Amino acid sequence: MIFHTLGHQDELNAVIGIAAEFCAVSKNGLQPMLHQIQSRLFDLGAAVATPPQGSSEDKINYTRFSPIATLKLEEWIDALDSQLPPLTNFVLPVSAP
Repeated sequence: MIFHTLGHQDELNAVIGIAAEFCAVSKNGLQPMLHQIQSRLFDLGAAVATPPQGSSEDKINYTRFSPIATLKLEEWIDALDSQLPPLTNFVLPVSAP
């Protein structure tokens, strides 16, 4: 489970890196946010990869993921979402018979 989580986190970080490059080229101002998100993903990976059993308390404290990062991300999402027009279409997933 931990290896899958770390693998998914690495894939997400790679995709965000590509998005950050497109943001840099378009000069839309999102690149600094994406770089911060990538940095926090590395912090999250360290927290996930540090097992509570068998790790020293110092290491657990050092790799503890701060909830402040989550709050900052939520602020950015709310600020960016407020700039979008209201949704008028929704895609509903349907399974094939």
